[in-house]
Amino acid sequence: MIRSKRKFIRNSAKNAGKQIRNLLALIVLCGTFLPQAQAEEISPPVGQAEDLTGFTLEMITVEAAIPEWWGKKASQSVSVITKEDIEKKQAKSVEDIIFSETGVTRTVDSLGRVGISIRGADPRHTLMLIDGQPVISDVSKYLGAADEAMRIGAENIERIEIIRGASSARYGADAIGGVVNIVTRKSSETPSVQLNTEVRKHPDYRDKALPFNGSLRADTGQIGKFRFSLFGSKREILPVYSNDIFYDVHGPHPAYPNWYEKFRPSLRYYGDIKNIGFKGEYDVTGDSQLSLSFNKEIENTQRRNKNERYGLPSLMEPMQVFKRDLNRDNYNLTYTGRSGKTDWAVDFAYGKIKEDNITLMTYYGSGHDSYAGKNILGGVDWLEHDRLAASILMNTEANDKHLFTYGLGYTQEKAEGSRLKNAPVTRVQYIDPWDYDKSLYVVDKTASKDDTPESYIHNYKFMRNGKGFYWDKNYEYYGSETLPPVTYDEISKNYMALIMGTAEPELKERYNAFTDILKKQNTLQGFYNEHFPVMMYFGVLAPFNAPQNKDIKYNGKYYGEEFDNRKNQMLIGEAKLKKHYAFFQDAWKMSDKTTLTPVIRLDHSDLFGSQITANLGLVHKFKPGRRLKFNVGTGYAEPGMGELYYNWEMFGGTGGTHLGWYWIGNPDLKPEKSLNIDVSIEGEDEKNYVRATLFHNHISNYITKYFTGQLIDFNFLGTSSTKTLDRIYSFQNIGKAEISGLEVETQHKFDDHWSAKLGYTWLHAINKSDSTMPRTLLDRPQHKVDFGLNYKNDKSGLRAALWGDYYLNMLDSNSVDTDNLYEQDENGNYIVKQGKYKKKNFGIWNFLVEKKLSKVTSAYIGVDNIFNHRDNDRAFQDRTYRSGINVKLDILGAGSQDPEKLIMSRELNANNVYGDDWFIAARKNHKKGAIQIIGDYRVRSNMFKGENKAEMRLTKETQASQEAAFNAADNAGHGFEQRLRLGIDAQLGENTNLLILGSTGKLDTRYNVSEKKGLHDVRLERAELSHSADKWDYTVGRINERIGATGYWFGKEYDGIRVVGTGKRTQLRMGYGDFKNSTGIQDSAYNHKIKAVFKRAPTLNELFGLYAGGHEHAGLPYPVPYSEDAQANYREKFNKAGEQETDPVKAAQAKLAVLNEFLNVARKIDSAGLDEIMMGDHKNLHWYNIDGKVKLSDGTEVDLTTINNSTITIAKLTSNSSLAPGEKSVFDYSEGQGVYGLLKEENIRTMLGDAYDRVNNYYNEKGLTAQFIDDEGHVLTKEQQIDRMFVSYVGKDTQVYDSGHTGGSCQSYNVASKVLHGIAITSKYDPVHGAPIPLPGAPPTFNQEGWLLVKDTIPAVDRAYYAQVCHQLSDMVGLRGWHFRSSGKQMSLGDRELRMADVWGIGGKVKLGKTGMFSFDWGQNRAAMGRYYNGAREADNQYTGQGHTPYFWITRFDVGLANTDVIGSWNVFADYKYFKHGAFLGGTGANLPDRYLDGIRSFSLGLGYVPVKNLLLEATYTFGAKGTGKRDTLYSPEKFRLGDYLRIDVTYKF
Repeated sequence: MIRSKRKFIRNSAKNAGKQIRNLLALIVLCGTFLPQAQAEEISPPVGQAEDLTGFTLEMITVEAAIPEWWGKKASQSVSVITKEDIEKKQAKSVEDIIFSETGVTRTVDSLGRVGISIRGADPRHTLMLIDGQPVISDVSKYLGAADEAMRIGAENIERIEIIRGASSARYGADAIGGVVNIVTRKSSETPSVQLNTEVRKHPDYRDKALPFNGSLRADTGQIGKFRFSLFGSKREILPVYSNDIFYDVHGPHPAYPNWYEKFRPSLRYYGDIKNIGFKGEYDVTGDSQLSLSFNKEIENTQRRNKNERYGLPSLMEPMQVFKRDLNRDNYNLTYTGRSGKTDWAVDFAYGKIKEDNITLMTYYGSGHDSYAGKNILGGVDWLEHDRLAASILMNTEANDKHLFTYGLGYTQEKAEGSRLKNAPVTRVQYIDPWDYDKSLYVVDKTASKDDTPESYIHNYKFMRNGKGFYWDKNYEYYGSETLPPVTYDEISKNYMALIMGTAEPELKERYNAFTDILKKQNTLQGFYNEHFPVMMYFGVLAPFNAPQNKDIKYNGKYYGEEFDNRKNQMLIGEAKLKKHYAFFQDAWKMSDKTTLTPVIRLDHSDLFGSQITANLGLVHKFKPGRRLKFNVGTGYAEPGMGELYYNWEMFGGTGGTHLGWYWIGNPDLKPEKSLNIDVSIEGEDEKNYVRATLFHNHISNYITKYFTGQLIDFNFLGTSSTKTLDRIYSFQNIGKAEISGLEVETQHKFDDHWSAKLGYTWLHAINKSDSTMPRTLLDRPQHKVDFGLNYKNDKSGLRAALWGDYYLNMLDSNSVDTDNLYEQDENGNYIVKQGKYKKKNFGIWNFLVEKKLSKVTSAYIGVDNIFNHRDNDRAFQDRTYRSGINVKLDILGAGSQDPEKLIMSRELNANNVYGDDWFIAARKNHKKGAIQIIGDYRVRSNMFKGENKAEMRLTKETQASQEAAFNAADNAGHGFEQRLRLGIDAQLGENTNLLILGSTGKLDTRYNVSEKKGLHDVRLERAELSHSADKWDYTVGRINERIGATGYWFGKEYDGIRVVGTGKRTQLRMGYGDFKNSTGIQDSAYNHKIKAVFKRAPTLNELFGLYAGGHEHAGLPYPVPYSEDAQANYREKFNKAGEQETDPVKAAQAKLAVLNEFLNVARKIDSAGLDEIMMGDHKNLHWYNIDGKVKLSDGTEVDLTTINNSTITIAKLTSNSSLAPGEKSVFDYSEGQGVYGLLKEENIRTMLGDAYDRVNNYYNEKGLTAQFIDDEGHVLTKEQQIDRMFVSYVGKDTQVYDSGHTGGSCQSYNVASKVLHGIAITSKYDPVHGAPIPLPGAPPTFNQEGWLLVKDTIPAVDRAYYAQVCHQLSDMVGLRGWHFRSSGKQMSLGDRELRMADVWGIGGKVKLGKTGMFSFDWGQNRAAMGRYYNGAREADNQYTGQGHTPYFWITRFDVGLANTDVIGSWNVFADYKYFKHGAFLGGTGANLPDRYLDGIRSFSLGLGYVPVKNLLLEATYTFGAKGTGKRDTLYSPEKFRLGDYLRIDVTYKF
């Protein structure tokens, strides 16, 4: 091992020597331009310490982080981005600031995930640390862990340390390029709170609300030996839209719509990232400290994409919706100490991530509706990854020449998920598609609850051979790798030729051979099976009503049997990894000017064995402010579990050139090794800092991701003419890569206000081995220039920053193009092709200006990407405008401008902000006769997000109530409301008090958003008459009571009595009364299914009462029950209309009304389809003849029904262009409404009046007079004849189905009566494409037995009694136990009543010094109602007596107290609450709706601030709200979440 290591170093050094010699002169030249040392030096960007000539243990604090002064002493190039640097640019994440550093470049993958490259090394060669611990991320390393680090809110970062060059010997594997260590802030020793709010706007943003970022941090200050901080943030990741593709109802051209709404594809996942956490330190002794931290991150993001851009193909292509939910938890426990000349840090860390991804293909077009479903499940992917680490780090000062640093550690990782299909351990997981979406498209389209949802989830069988990686379609379709004599592809294209005998002889011979095989292996019966077994085996005769016969098998399996068996299966892989390490470093002070630092390290992995890395660094000081640094070291990087075991479709292809991305791991990968050499000269004076570094990095076994040149197509063989291909990407050791370069950085301070920074990086990054890849390594700019200009004026409180970064001559890895993409080999597999990449140049500029408004607030505005550079391959955000406000309060009352109030706030802080009654409520003590007017005015804004899901797919047997559908849709909302409260607080006697408080508005816990904005609904909120006697207080009326330590379980009013007994440290509180005004949950997020009879809409055939929509029996009667009131079966409804009328005209009017009712219903369902018939196509709507008789003046009687219409031209069903002069079309009478207008009685009578006149005119021209007569010969007036013709026009029957009679008499089957039949027999009105499902948009008509989804409601508690016992154990700790039990009227289930409440709880408070408080509650509802909602509810809503007892628990941290009497006072709180469904009954005292508590677990962050006396500003943000149980859907029960909830209150107290 040692010998091979030495050989590797010698060879690497030899290869690097040439590069070093050629550029060494450049370093010397740079040194001549370094500024000369002045009497007073400025510090370089790495820290503020002087350039020390020596060091002792006292200088070093053992942390995960390096000391800032070490930037000068370390042999490597070290930069530190300070908290001030972060604030200068108002960065919200690491991504916002780190890429302006010299030598640091931004990479991005095809999904927009960002990576950090240092000195041209791959992102995986940048080791990302948070407080010295590696960031837990995806199981792959190719992108590095930078994208995970982006989730860290910048408000919680103390500094970011960048160590350039190989650092594996000190920090471990993966540090070939360098290290980025993010150091988080420690808890402050003084109380403080910091708030930032920011909005961003960019031109393409489509949402109504502006993207909002916010962060909050509060520190308790020192509490004896303890201090802690709470922090949280919400950041919105904006979508990065494609800059050249858009969709709209108008499309790229108004005449060519290409989608149903405005939409641009997103190049990067967008959405929300929320985090909440705490960090605490405890000083065990003066020399030792214990610290504990926890951080939780929740990410909910998505991408939306389409590829077809124009016309019908675009409308038919679904929108792809990629959804990602990610949860990450990090726990860290560290013990640091010092003894003598040695200090140490013992660190334990645990982290876990859970990522869930689903892909939906969303259709908006016809045929995808509430009964057929709108989505297809395109993909399901999940990953769980956890890591446990333990380490010991020590420093020992051996003497004044040597400082030893040494340590050892252990890491254990485990990963499991659908991405790791090639892992050593695998298992098959079956999924139910309904678990992932409730609006899935169904293939069957029968509207049955048993219809099969459309899903692309499939456990593909993959193979790898010398030709590459491919899907083994032969096995899945034919049951073996051996193909039959003929394939599906051949038969599907040539089956007609084979039937007709015209096929090629060679094909026919193979076809006959396969026919013989199938006949031998199967018993065939029936014409098709006996004569065409091959075609029946493949199912190619389905168009001739001869579907695939799955009883015909080849080698024991029907065609596609294995494919069917693998549907909705996922292969899950599991991998584990264990690592150990030990290292030793000596900082050897050779002289006052020279320090030598050797490091050696041993790493052992159970996958790759042991590896030794070493580093030797030298720092030589020429004179003050001038240093030479030299560093040589080896590096080591292991492939990640993803690189080894990936088998994962990162995203799918969608046709044409829009290819998907499929990852295939390479289990044969070897660890990378490197030799890194760099030499630097640094210098600084009072105005300047300059650094020049020459570096060379030689990497062997270099791992690169690459396009294999292969494509894979997952379409069902032969069923689609559209190729939906994925590119196959993998990883390989390409041999060698060499990266040489130069870094030059200078900083200059012009004066007290202006300063500038300029950085330049030159890279020469070469692929030395792989001929299939470009010689230049991808994503490495040959030149990178960083520029920054800063202005700061402390006097005016103004500062500004302008900064930009340029990338020149960079091959973009995401711009790959391949010639002859679809060439296949003889087996149909795609042939490996070499990709081509584009070379790019680009720059990004940003600007920000900030103004300090007061001592505690500042505001800023800025522009990112000023010149709006766009590049789809690089996923750059377009020009974005941002503005924000920062608030920082250092002490309670820091915002006060009144010195007296400021002093008061300090006294409050110094004593106890919570007062002496922090646990046991104090008794009132007013003077007799004292009367106070009390009240407040509040304005409130409520905003909550939602997933805005597609509506659930309904069936004939399953329906959802409007409230349940609202729950399932989870739509966002926002609203504004006001409240005014006014009352009196009067001391009636020495021991008697009266408090009356009236309020406007409804109880604010019962809704998310108020329906009304103004003042409304006056109510009595409190009316308490209290009397004190000795230690007892008695109260009667409408009483406010907080039950539990937090008051979350109940904190509202009830009508009744209360008795309170107060001792020195104990208080007993008891009460009884009516709680129905404040309890009960009407807006639960839970749904449940019950058996019920409900109304459903008719199917198309049921609507007509005829077979319709192009059905093979179209026009014939369809059997359906008749009901006069039902809006269905219009065939019978028309026929029976007016049956009771003796007047035929009234009967005809009734029939015409029925017909128009039908048209109104049909038009609501599908107006476009109906209008096409009624406004354009009239071939099925005929008017044959006039019903009438005339008696001529010559005595002749003429029956007009026997005269051809061409003889007496009354009207023609033709266009105006075919009419003779003076003739009219019937549509001249329709008022431009087509057939619709010909079914209005007034238009009909006008037309018939003209017909009457034309008959008279016809005979008058012949010299005759005509009189209309009835069947008995009586002469009719004009009005009577028009009535007769009107009755005939309407007709009596909607259909004539006697085969011997095609037209029917004028009295039975004429114009109006033919409309229904004419629409039914055409295929143009078919809104559901022949599916026998209830018509979307049709009125509910038929009674249906089935399942009804309804929203849960928890009834109000009628009467109840409670008891609370509070005992203060000490000045810091108090405990409380309580019981609440309902009485009187209980929850009614038919003839049975269930007790609603039997709640037992325990809670407590712990005072954390003078400014902090920890509160908790735990309890359970042991009543029958609680169990009813937790497993004891039957389908008919009855109680089984089983189930389990629901429980709840709450934890809450508070810092400070917002006291409206103290200007500048504030409080911050963070909580976590967990309520099982049925444990909570409504009436919470939390600033949150009941909906967000009942059966929900969530986090909340809150802030209160008093800017002026009596004015309170409050904000509460609740996130991570998820159901603690599953809720029913129309299919399988689902896990669910609620959108984030933001409530902002502004209250003025009277």
